[in-house]
Amino acid sequence: MKKLFLLLLIILLVPTFITAQDSYTITDVNGNTLTFDEPPTCFVSGGNRDIEMLAALGIVPVAVSDLGYLNAMLQNPVYYPQPTNVTALPLDEETYEPDLEALLELSPDVVFGSHELRVAAEGLDLNVYAFYANNSPGTWQQGLEELRKLAGLTGREERAETVIAQFENRLAAYKKLAPRDRSVMLVGAAEEEFYISTEVSGRCGIIREVATCPWPDPTGGESWSYSTNIEGILALDPDVIILDNWGAWSNDEMNEALAASPLWNELSAVKAGRVTGILEDGNYVQGVGPIGNMRFLDLYLPVIYPEVFPEALTDEQVQDILADNN
Repeated sequence: MKKLFLLLLIILLVPTFITAQDSYTITDVNGNTLTFDEPPTCFVSGGNRDIEMLAALGIVPVAVSDLGYLNAMLQNPVYYPQPTNVTALPLDEETYEPDLEALLELSPDVVFGSHELRVAAEGLDLNVYAFYANNSPGTWQQGLEELRKLAGLTGREERAETVIAQFENRLAAYKKLAPRDRSVMLVGAAEEEFYISTEVSGRCGIIREVATCPWPDPTGGESWSYSTNIEGILALDPDVIILDNWGAWSNDEMNEALAASPLWNELSAVKAGRVTGILEDGNYVQGVGPIGNMRFLDLYLPVIYPEVFPEALTDEQVQDILADNN
């Protein structure tokens, strides 16, 4: 893992050469196009998906929404060399969007935000770009395509392809050795209610490359998650559980409540010791951009298949595995 951190830092520190062109254009999923005479350099991030993209291109945003997990990403050396000092924007208490007056004071080139923020900013001197419809983080495949689009806007295509190739190699190495025979469930716990990520969700998508994540939307729709209870989880009985804290309780309170539940302790994943949280890294390990994708694989493959991956693969191991034709 340390070697991966060092390699990512080297990538982030390598100078990026911008190729001059007549204009720089990008169109979001809602059909809104932004065009610039020169590559934009001043960005405001509204969510983890934006940080993932900007970090992969070596761009530090001038400001982010005042959310704890975004600050945690900015302070993580996997994403950015440290120290990184970025303004935290106050949020509107009603819309939970960045305050428009605060945005205007910064005069950013591009604001990454929701479709609702773009509508609210109409008529103002703000360029709002939405990565995904309904502000959802999208699949990891969409993430790579969005990174390429942003690279074209900023003239950093070569850098983007370098980081994408690094992720694709790491994924290929894990896929080559992973048995792909265990079911993994991503569970958000909120006191009495639990949320299961469905098979169409972004994180299930990356899991399905190396294991199984066979949890359809019970309504027959394409929701990214659905609510249930411990009985509902026990009925599915996954081999591995990746647990997130979505409630108002503390992590300790959540763990104590689950440990005291007889039904929770009946789960195969609990009995086998294959339950892990994304608590120490925060809920921003989404697997959207290539750096986040690599972190996701390195964090959870040793939990899913500890007998195959006692630790995360090193860069040398990745190259050896890919070079082995057996």
